[in-house]
Amino acid sequence: MRYLIVILMLAIWPSPNMNAQNINSEDAMFLLIKQHFNAQAADSLYELTGEAFRAKIKKDNFAAIAKNNLFPLGQIKDWKLLNNQNGNMSYKLICEQLTVELHFSLDEKGKLKM
Repeated sequence: MRYLIVILMLAIWPSPNMNAQNINSEDAMFLLIKQHFNAQAADSLYELTGEAFRAKIKKDNFAAIAKNNLFPLGQIKDWKLLNNQNGNMSYKLICEQLTVELHFSLDEKGKLKM
C-alpha cells in the first residue's frame, strides 16, 4: 500500500519541466525585468520596451531614471503577483530599500508598453 501511494504521488507531483512549459509571456517578461534590474542593466531593461514606450522615453533618459530612481531601491529580494487581468500585470516587489509595485503589459510584439 505504501508503494502505491508513493507511485501515485510521483505521478501527480508537478515537475520543474512542466512549470517551465506553462510559463506565459508576461511571467517570462517579469523574470527578465527582475534579472536586468538586479544586474542594474539599464540598457538591457530598455531593450525590453516597445515602440510606444521608446517614443515617450528615450534611452538616455531611461538610463538616468534607472540610475537615479530605480537602482537605488536595491536588489529585488522577493515578489508576489498581485493581479493578472487581461495581460495587465501587477507585482509587489520587495527591494532592499523599499517595497514597491510594478505594473506592466505587453504590446503585440511582446515588448513592454506604456
